[in-house]
Amino acid sequence: MAEEKKEVKEEDDIITQARKERELLEKATAAAKAENDRAEKLLTRAAMGGKSLQGQPAPPKEETPAEYARRIERGDYGRKHA
Repeated sequence: MAEEKKEVKEEDDIITQARKERELLEKATAAAKAENDRAEKLLTRAAMGGKSLQGQPAPPKEETPAEYARRIERGDYGRKHA
């Protein structure tokens, strides 16, 4: 009979220990998820923080000497073609 009580007590200890371990794992998982979410937000902000080129006018193209010569030969003196 004493052996049965000792065996039951050991099983209770194992179950209690397993529950404590599960709680620790759940807390660690929640902390890791929170850190992952924070890092993801930071990476997203860094990626989206750059200026978008969309909607901006194209930078003016510099005219080469050959293009300048052709434009002058055509008689187009007043304006540059981009």
